Amino acid sequence: MLLEYNNPTIVESYLNNWKRLWHPIAVASMITADENEKLRPIERQVVGESLAFTRVGDSFFALNNHCRHRGAKLSQGWFNVEGSTFVCPYHGFEWALNGKLAKIPAYDVSGFACPNSKKWQTESYQVIERYGILWTCLIDEPLLPLPEIPPLNDPSLVGGVFVETLFHTGGGRVVEGTLDTYHIAFAHRGTIGDPSEPEAPQAKVEQEQFLYMEFEMDQNQNPSAKGSNDSQERVRVLYQQWASPNVVFLLKTSPGIRYGLLFLYRVVSPNETVVYRRIFRDANASEPEDESVALENHIDHEDKLIIEEIIPRIIPTDTNFEVHTVFDKPTFSYRQYMKSLGFEYF
Repeated sequence: MLLEYNNPTIVESYLNNWKRLWHPIAVASMITADENEKLRPIERQVVGESLAFTRVGDSFFALNNHCRHRGAKLSQGWFNVEGSTFVCPYHGFEWALNGKLAKIPAYDVSGFACPNSKKWQTESYQVIERYGILWTCLIDEPLLPLPEIPPLNDPSLVGGVFVETLFHTGGGRVVEGTLDTYHIAFAHRGTIGDPSEPEAPQAKVEQEQFLYMEFEMDQNQNPSAKGSNDSQERVRVLYQQWASPNVVFLLKTSPGIRYGLLFLYRVVSPNETVVYRRIFRDANASEPEDESVALENHIDHEDKLIIEEIIPRIIPTDTNFEVHTVFDKPTFSYRQYMKSLGFEYF
């Protein structure tokens, strides 16, 4: 029987597990600070929680988005640059960057002291920058660090713009859609696939703190896979993938180009996952980046049409759930990896 993704026990396990990881919340370069203005904090949904975050100089800070007093959203208020406080729009309560209550305006004018007990403190969350993205974690000690990805240290691979896409399904389904090695011929028959060439590569998978996968397959030429001349024949492509629970970097190497894709996943709920995608190409790539972005947008759309309809949306790490072929090694290994991290559902 297929598991219902809204089963309370399953949902609780799913959310509690994903809360232990870093999650991407914004493109860092898009979050600017104006020291002369009152800034409106930015709202983000992260693993079932609503956060308000802002920038102060070169640092970023996040609080629980709901005021401890009456639950109004801090993201509907503003950030007081002078006092470095989040200001609630309902009664003007001001919350410091560490989550402590800093001011109640009505208390100030009435001569009452501002409460300072733990009951009056709201949750604060650490925010870091990595890969050009801001990340937060809902617990103080994340389960894993963000992975080191060797190709990202190569200056000859140049990153482009970030594209953000919302998938209406669970995090595991979206990540597995990236790691799956042999859906290309059918799911992407309108772009890079060909059902008459249903090659199913057998991947090599290595697991330490993170996963590494490698395989080769023939592919139609496109902006991400090119031959060494103008021939339109299919080309052999080496795929390499580095993966953590919610970070995947895919590097495609063909005779005419190296082409990378960075995927960063934020779990919002059992039915929503946000993906930040960035293309990396050889510095001497001749085609405009717009062509590559258009291709990847089309590929994402093809994936969404299928992945959003798969049930259940939450996947158990019990490998007896669903059947597996010899070509499912990347996704099967990912399920084993998630189980080794203590996930029961993902």
